[in-house]
Amino acid sequence: MYWEEIGELIDKNSNLLILYHSEMGKIHARTYRKRLREIGFSNVWFAILEGIVVVSGSTRDGVEQILQEILPAEKKRVCLCLSLKRKMKIFMYVVFSLPIVARVV
Repeated sequence: MYWEEIGELIDKNSNLLILYHSEMGKIHARTYRKRLREIGFSNVWFAILEGIVVVSGSTRDGVEQILQEILPAEKKRVCLCLSLKRKMKIFMYVVFSLPIVARVV
């Protein structure tokens, strides 16, 4: 029921797509934060697209370069890049614009 309404709103306003991915990404990042630390990861960058880790690397630039090469054209608008260090930092990766920065504690 709500998913249909969300889909309709996103179809009407593409700016809402970025907001949707940003908010959902924060939810997924909290889950990944805990699990990745349990596995033993640190000082690593990950990119999440629609709740799935699609790229990882040791630097943000490296992850962004791979994203530019492999992201499908219809998905180039949004992808969430996150850094796993002592505290997780989340960066909204939007192709052809400045990143939107949010912090998850």
